Parts: sequence; C-alpha cells; structure tokens
Amino acid sequence: MDRVTRRRALPWLFALLLIAYVGLHVVQFLTMQLALLDEPVNLVDAMLIQRGLRPHVDFWTMYPALNYRLNAAAFGALGPSVVAERLVQAAIYVLLLAAWFLYLRRARRLSTGAATGWTLFAAVAIGASFTNYSFNGLAFSFAGLLLALVGLERGTRRPATWLAAAGVVVGIGALTKLNFGGYVGLAVGVTLVLDVLHAEHRAGWFRRCCAFAVPVVIVLGVYAFRYRDALALLWDDMIAFPGEHLEQHRILALALDPAGLAAAAAIAAPFVWIALRRSGVARLVAAGLALLIGAGTLAVGITSPSALPRIFIVAAAALVAWQCTRARLGRPEFVVWLAFTLFGHYFLSRADRFHYHAMVPFVALLGPFVFDRGLALRRAERVLAVALVAFLTLPVGAWDQRWLVRRAPALVTDELSALRRGASELLSRGDTAVLMAPGPDANPLAARLFRDADEIAAVRYVHERTAADDPIYVGLRDHADVFMCPTRTYWIAGRRPGVRRHMLEPGMTTEPAIQREMIAELERNRVRWVILRENLEGDPSYEARAYRGADRLDAHIRTHFREAVSYGAWTVRRRVGD
Repeated sequence: MDRVTRRRALPWLFALLLIAYVGLHVVQFLTMQLALLDEPVNLVDAMLIQRGLRPHVDFWTMYPALNYRLNAAAFGALGPSVVAERLVQAAIYVLLLAAWFLYLRRARRLSTGAATGWTLFAAVAIGASFTNYSFNGLAFSFAGLLLALVGLERGTRRPATWLAAAGVVVGIGALTKLNFGGYVGLAVGVTLVLDVLHAEHRAGWFRRCCAFAVPVVIVLGVYAFRYRDALALLWDDMIAFPGEHLEQHRILALALDPAGLAAAAAIAAPFVWIALRRSGVARLVAAGLALLIGAGTLAVGITSPSALPRIFIVAAAALVAWQCTRARLGRPEFVVWLAFTLFGHYFLSRADRFHYHAMVPFVALLGPFVFDRGLALRRAERVLAVALVAFLTLPVGAWDQRWLVRRAPALVTDELSALRRGASELLSRGDTAVLMAPGPDANPLAARLFRDADEIAAVRYVHERTAADDPIYVGLRDHADVFMCPTRTYWIAGRRPGVRRHMLEPGMTTEPAIQREMIAELERNRVRWVILRENLEGDPSYEARAYRGADRLDAHIRTHFREAVSYGAWTVRRRVGD
C-alpha cells in the first residue's frame, strides 16, 4: 500500500474505530446497573416534575432543574424508564463529538483524517465522564467553550455571532450544572475582558463582550423569573445551604493510589503544555516547575485538605496568567487553560474518580493545538507534544475504561440482545410497572438495570399497600452517619418522597435543624411507610473523619414506626397505629 493510499484509508480506519467505540460505550451505558444515588437523583426529580411538583419549592435540589426537565420531557415522549433518560444522554454524547469534529475541521483547519483521529481520542477522553450523571451539564458547557473558541480564532467571520451562540449554550450548561457553566463562562469572560490590554483585539471589544455576556444573563434571568416567587428558596438550595455545609459535606483528602497519582498528573497538564511553547533550557525549566507544582498540590492536599481548593485556584490561576504572558499564547489556548484551572476546583472539592473525570476533556482539547501553524515546533517536538497530551489524558480517561475492550464480545451479544428484547417493554410500561409485576426477571434488560432482589422485594411490599399518590420515606438505619443514600428506591417504587430534602447528604441532612424539619414533614404529610437500608461504607478518607450528625430522625422513626418486614439489608417500617 503506497503512501497516498494509506493517507486516504486512515480517516476511514479512524471513523470505524470511533463508531465501534461509541457504539460499545452506548450499549454498555444503556444496560449497566442503576446506581443507588447519583443517576437516580435525575430520575426521581424528573418524576416529581412530571407529577406537577416544583423544584426548589416542593423538593430540594442543589442543582438547577433544566436537566430534570429534560428528563421529564424524555419520559413524556419515550416512556417513564431509565432507558429514556440514558438515550437522551447518549444523543448528547454523540452530538458533542460531532461538534468537536466540526470545530477541528472548521476552526483548527485540520485534515479529515487528523480531525477524525482527534475525535476518536476525544471520545476516549470524554468517555470516562459519559456515564457520570453530571455529563449533560459538562457537555453543554464544553460545547459552549467550543463555540467560544471559534469566535476567538483569528480571522473568524462574525465573531460576535459565535460568541452569542456560546453565551446561550454556556447559560444552558449553567442551568444544568451551575458550577460547570460558571467555570466556562468565567474563563471566556476573563479572556474577553483581557482583550482590552492588547491593541490587536481592541477593535469591536465592547461588542464581543456584550455578545457573550448578554445571552448568559438572559438565559439565567429567564430561570430566575420562572422562580421569582421563590428566589429565597432558590438561593438557599443552590448557594447558601451547600456552601454553609461544604467542608463537612465534601471529602477533601487525595488518596495516594494510582487514581490519585493520575489526577495529580492531570493537574500539572496546563503547565506541561505551557512548557511546550517555550524553547531550549526554558522548556526544561518550565517542565520541572510543572512537576513541582503537581507534587506541591498533592502535598498540600494531604497535609491541609480543607484549604486545597482555595490554594490551588489562586496559585494555578496566577501561574497560568504569568506563563501565558511569557509564552505569548493565543486567546483560544488561554481560555482552555483557564477553564481547566477553574474545573480543578470541582475535582479538588472531592478528590475521587467521579470528580476528576470532568477535567480530562480539557486536557484532550489541548492536543489539536499542536498542529497550529503558529506553533513553532519541529516534527520531533510535535511528536513529544502529542505524547505528553496523551500521557496526561489516557491514564485518567482510558484506564478506567479498559474493561470495555475485555467486555466487547459480551456487549455485542448478551447486552445488545437484552437491550433489543427488553427496552420496548420498559419504555412502554415504565420501570415501576415492570418491576412491581410478578416475575420481573422475565425482562432481561430490567434484570441488568435493577439487580438488588431484596430492594425490589421491600419496594413491592410497600407498593402493594400504597396508592399512587401516597408519600413514602426512604432512608438509612443510621441517619447520623450518611455516606450515600438509596434514592434509587423512590424511582423503583414510583412514589413521591414524604420529605422535601429526600436526597440525604453528609454534613447537610445530618444536622439537627434539618432533621427537625424532616420530622415535621413526615408528620404533616402523614407518611405511613418507611424503607430503610443498612448504611453504606465510605472511602478511607471519609471513614477517617469519623463524623457523626444528629440522631433526632432515627429516634423519631424508632418511636413512630414499627418494623413490618425485612429483606437482607432492607427494612420496611409502618407507622404505629395504622
């Protein structure tokens, strides 16, 4: 095969690999077991919205409600099943990759083969975040960043139009996940404001700033207007209440395991990248500084975890700004690094796989800049740059997905077969109807999504003794020590929670004042049935804190509800006197 033939075949090879990878990942996502907490929060809150309840008013959520409303619309269109919610998320995943490809072709001017290859690389990098229930917020925010990058490119026609579109999408991202949209919005906003310092960017400066800022304000303003009668609740749910209890709620220790070390490497990524823009001895010095910064951040995280986010944000932002000035970086690269630095706060607010996966796409986005014509790197240096981006991305993004290759045969045969045979019934009848009917194992997909037979038995016992509008309470046997709550049980039961703060959080719903509020709601709503699960253990850093909250709620449940039946880790209690 000659060189020309190989070059023509390469895009097709990358495209086939991309389709295979995305296809396998989507099948795995649609058939994987539903977790106890994270994803069910989206499902349950969407169910409550479908029933006419208002977020922030009738039930507590620390996130804006756009994602819940999106899922509620999916339930209305496709059916009340986890499959519907996951199909929407899978569609957003595919659209984000398509937007990445178009960005590489139109803005970065890469060839079809290079753009397809980097899209495959991005799919692997983003894939670690794809099954995260916060993915939709990440995707909208990231898409807004891509649109902003197009508007910031030299020679872009009508940059204000691109920035206005970016403002709309970033605003939507903020209404899905407030901090994600905030990180990207702040990164783009700071970059635009700093344009006034550069003579070449002063022309049309005010118009560009307004083009981005006004749509963001309008989108957020529409949401605030929607809840104009409950602005105090809105502030309390998303800002005041989580902020007041953040240090108790979050686990800030960074464990010295392969995952933590990979995350430390990701933290150093912007500084390593900046080193590539320098030459000779300066590059080596900057690379050494990057390693010291990563090691220092890790050391601070171990010795003084509660101060880590603030220290990191201040130090990293200052170093990035200083290095960017010295290296004469382009505006698009600057906004990527700044967004990455701000996302470091999300990772460092709780150092675990779930949170640092959100940082990986921004590292991957640096890769295509290697091929920028303004980057004065020789071929060997370009190879080094690509290798470093891969090294800083794949250990975090791809290492946790290595099982996808091993399970590929089963995904193509067993899981795909279960999806084909069971999805239509779940979508048409709903998860609750299928699971509460005799013999739920008859649906092969339901058997994969919901694997805790004891939980289903406990829910069926309550479901048979309640009406569709009856409230129930799902909690833990020890509410003073909360690590993760079984929100999934509300979804399986198809019953509304009997308390406003149905999502139990350590350092939040463990506090005496909140438990008094929950007890009052249990009585006011005349909740008759309670389902409790044995407490789940936390990670080592959580256990080391040995934090215990109030036991008021446990005492109330013991005195006002008697045990009716028990199934393994699950206990059903009925109100005394009923």
